[in-house]
Amino acid sequence: MAGKVITLFPSYVEKKNLLVGSIERQYKNLRDAESLGFSIAPILSFQNGCLQQIRLFGLNLKECLEQSLSEEQKRDLQQIQELERKLKVYVGDLNCQNLIWEEDSWIIIDCGSTRFLSSGKLEEKLLYQREWKWKGVL
Repeated sequence: MAGKVITLFPSYVEKKNLLVGSIERQYKNLRDAESLGFSIAPILSFQNGCLQQIRLFGLNLKECLEQSLSEEQKRDLQQIQELERKLKVYVGDLNCQNLIWEEDSWIIIDCGSTRFLSSGKLEEKLLYQREWKWKGVL
């Protein structure tokens, strides 16, 4: 994966009026998603509240939607939801700017927490929240 190394520092986060703990949560959320089989942008290190990660050069889902998605891109989005259904887990905050198309798959660069849900609650989240965030792609 080609990309640029970025480092998120607590002082940068504080300037954005976010909690310093949000960097630690971001790190944990990404690692949790990765441990469940989702593709995430490579994390180089997490030390002293600083997260060093590769930011990818590919287009995000929002930019891809403006050009129209390829069948491969649609199929890979469906695979993300199929994995969520299989595991009965919902990956929060997978909005159009947190998914980057890199070579042949969607890569998560940021996400919310992963929550295990009953089938009914999961379907509700996928149908309403995810469809809204993905602009009705699927």
